[in-house]
Amino acid sequence: MECNIKELLDISKPNDPSSKKLKEKNQNLELLVLEKEDQSEKTNTILNQHSALVTYKVQKGEYYKVAVEKTIFALLLKAQNQLKKNYRENFIDVIKRVTSQDIDYFLKNLYKENIEIDMSKIKKTELSKVAFESTMLLVEDIKENTEDEAEQRELYKEIENLELAKIAYSQKMIENKNSSEEGNFLSEININDIFKEIRNYCKLKTIRKNINSKTINLTTLANSINTNSTVLKRELKKTVGTYLDFNYIKAKNLKTEVRTNMISSVRFTKKEKTTWFTYQIPREILELLLLPEVYVPLDEMVVDKIQGNYTLRMYSLLNDHIKRGEIELTREELFTFFCLPKSYENKTNLVKKFISPVLEEVEETSGIKTDVEFIPKHNWERIKFYPKKAKIIKPKSPAVIETIEDIYDNEKIKKQIEKTKRNIYVNKAWKKTTDNKLNKILNENGEEVVLEVLKAMYNGLKNEIKTTLVQYINGILKNLKDNKTENLQIFKTEESKTTFENSKKESTNIKETINSFEKSDILMAFEKLSEKEKATFENLALEMCSKETDIDKSFLLTMKRKSLTIYWNTLKPYLEKILINESN
Repeated sequence: MECNIKELLDISKPNDPSSKKLKEKNQNLELLVLEKEDQSEKTNTILNQHSALVTYKVQKGEYYKVAVEKTIFALLLKAQNQLKKNYRENFIDVIKRVTSQDIDYFLKNLYKENIEIDMSKIKKTELSKVAFESTMLLVEDIKENTEDEAEQRELYKEIENLELAKIAYSQKMIENKNSSEEGNFLSEININDIFKEIRNYCKLKTIRKNINSKTINLTTLANSINTNSTVLKRELKKTVGTYLDFNYIKAKNLKTEVRTNMISSVRFTKKEKTTWFTYQIPREILELLLLPEVYVPLDEMVVDKIQGNYTLRMYSLLNDHIKRGEIELTREELFTFFCLPKSYENKTNLVKKFISPVLEEVEETSGIKTDVEFIPKHNWERIKFYPKKAKIIKPKSPAVIETIEDIYDNEKIKKQIEKTKRNIYVNKAWKKTTDNKLNKILNENGEEVVLEVLKAMYNGLKNEIKTTLVQYINGILKNLKDNKTENLQIFKTEESKTTFENSKKESTNIKETINSFEKSDILMAFEKLSEKEKATFENLALEMCSKETDIDKSFLLTMKRKSLTIYWNTLKPYLEKILINESN
């Protein structure tokens, strides 16, 4: 049956009986694998840069200073980690809906294109529902991003050829057929193509979720890359006007053609002594960051050590071709990509001021040793680089990004806010200051505490409030803290009351920090320990984290100096394991 998008828009969503719960073992496995992946990404310092983004020609504006290069690298790494996390969540959510096949298989093959599908375990009705949702999302995306009607029509025709669109259009037929005919229908339209389209649907959902602007602590970031925040702010403003033609050097024969800026919008907000940086990464860049098929792994540990103006570009270029062992550039490509001055056209100047110092720094920071050949030797027209990995470099601390999250970007919190506002007394008292308070709780305490506060507001407010909602929230937080303290199973220590009181005074900052990230009661026991015991358990957690994540301890300690928030969030799972083992 042919698919018609116009008619499909008028089809109501299929009714679907509630699906069966997953087996407990699958749920536990899913949580375990996802938690492991999430933890891995928190400490990940490798950016899998799409090869098309490695080389470029400045089409408009001026190229970045080194500090801006490092900042953009850190932002791209953060974006890629978040994209991977969201894609993983979206894909597993859809897979659970459309098949009863064991989820562990899909978890192990998250990023593989071709996977084996058990046709007998496909949930036809759920598949038709997902097909409808994916088709509608494609239509919505086209409407939002394409103004030309003729172009819209062409894109709609492309959608009509998709297998999921055919299922969506034919959903009534699927629902009315018996199981054997349904199976035949699915095999005819190719189940493997369907799952590839499901991946694309999950990618689209992920991109749309991450297209909005993000906010980070610029002061913390500037300090971590040893640059002045005022200077960095001035240079970052220029990035919006710098447009690059990507995939400039086509050594890998990639078909990708993209012209865009790396940051499409910037805004700065000063609060006390901290500068917050709000930015947006263009969609074209996000699409290349999400699950790139051809990429080069770039290490932030290496990038952080780079000082020279050309070194990051050279490191990226050489690393992209290190497996092949060579990369050849024309004279024009070399001068255009690196934005070299005319004075470097003299070969002696080029070698002395560019080739030698840049390759030396690349080797010093990354361990990549490179030989060079000019072709021909005199009046050269081409240059060949022969990179090879010579040694392993001890890692150094990368840039530290401290993010500010927004309650309305979190789906769980957003839904709970809508429910909480159904309480007329809450709704009447709700102001912008309430949003600000909840945002503060989200960034300091986490999602679970915000949800607890919102539920307490919904269930607890029975009369018109006499003060403000912010004060009411403060009362809820105090009650939550008191209740948790009462229920704790504290370690049995024999320290005296005097010793405890003294250590309590000395450890105010660390107590507040740990308590602000609390999600598990056992961790709150940490604040009751003596300073000596705290130091012991923290060191054990550092050792465990360093060993399991292959991150140098010096990096973690630098993180502690730069941002306690990130430090304790990173250390928390390991500290929890140690405390639980100690209490048993």
